[in-house]
Amino acid sequence: MINIISLINSPKRANKHNFNFTFFDAIDNKNVVSNYIFDKDLAQLFYGRQLKNGEIGCTLSHFECISKFANSALSDEWLIILEDDVLPEKEFYQFLEEMKNVVASTEPEVFLLGHSKLNKNNNWIRLLKYPSYKNKKLASFDFMISNSNYCGTVGYVINKSAAKKMLEQKNRIFWITDDWHLVENMGINVYHPKSPLVYEDLGSISETGNIVHCSHSFKKHAVRNIYIFIVENLKKIILNKRIR
Repeated sequence: MINIISLINSPKRANKHNFNFTFFDAIDNKNVVSNYIFDKDLAQLFYGRQLKNGEIGCTLSHFECISKFANSALSDEWLIILEDDVLPEKEFYQFLEEMKNVVASTEPEVFLLGHSKLNKNNNWIRLLKYPSYKNKKLASFDFMISNSNYCGTVGYVINKSAAKKMLEQKNRIFWITDDWHLVENMGINVYHPKSPLVYEDLGSISETGNIVHCSHSFKKHAVRNIYIFIVENLKKIILNKRIR
């Protein structure tokens, strides 16, 4: 099952995709209202700022989509969620074919298919900055555990166990959609792609109110990139020593 989350009046709905999907009407609290309540006070306490309406709507949209999957009587073991500015790689279509024969784990798992604000040419910088701590395959594709966070929701796969685990939080929804560290704290394993299967259209306009910019640009963020590269690789070395 593939859902593309999109505002009902979004011009991005005109984008053509060569795979079967269903549009999920995104929450904007005007045309589409959520069945769940977002705790703005808890969010402000947790993040130290007031979240934007677009961020809240995005979180509720993804949560509504996941909750419907969790409560569905259909036999689908996986749900693929994409945003409407997604740009699939050719490998994505191979991934879809292989997923038809993959039995979902009983472990709650989310596999990110790509990172938002990532230019294809800068993926190697991302991998240097955030080295993998544990590798895992889904179908024939490589994923990894990474310290990278706030890397968007341009595309990901969630199994039913993870959807039900997330639904346990329905009475205290307060997080930013792509706070994947918080999702991990729910007891869900989150894996990042080594080679993204989808990218975000960086020429599109963000509907959360955030500026769309290219992440991991070495030229723009050289000092910060070097600092993160050193810190993250030291963490990996220390972790590997503890495992031994």
